Amino acid sequence: MAFPRLRVAVRRLPGYAAVLPVLADTGGTSERLWLLGGLGFALTGAGAVARAATRGRGRGRDHG
Repeated sequence: MAFPRLRVAVRRLPGYAAVLPVLADTGGTSERLWLLGGLGFALTGAGAVARAATRGRGRGRDHG
């Protein structure tokens, strides 16, 4: 099975767009700590939901 050919229109960029990209500033230490705390909070919540979803499995339907 062959993939369909894609047609792409090539556009020339203006001269100022040919400059190499620059990475954005990553922020300060406090911003990083907030992001790390948010990630930890989200993972804790996901773990609690997964634990609640698996509670009671494996005992059959008649065992409440």
